[in-house]
Amino acid sequence: MVGQGNAKVDRCISNLLRIRRGEVPYDRIRGLDMSIIDRPVSLAKAALQADAAWVLSFYEPRAELENVTVQTQIKRVAELLLHVSAKGV
Repeated sequence: MVGQGNAKVDRCISNLLRIRRGEVPYDRIRGLDMSIIDRPVSLAKAALQADAAWVLSFYEPRAELENVTVQTQIKRVAELLLHVSAKGV
């Protein structure tokens, strides 16, 4: 995802994780699968973690992922918080 003003690995990781799958014309698999949100929290955590790791390894090979974790916060609604750590970022 190297482009003008977009060459930093941490910026590319952030951008990739903010894209919904199907949102980018001519590249419909880029981004996170939003259908994961409709799954039960216990299943959604593992699916989101795997999907984020796949998206980053496929679209940002410069990022050497150390850890991809999903944290849940259940207040009025359930929130899934995605945390990514990579070497050199």
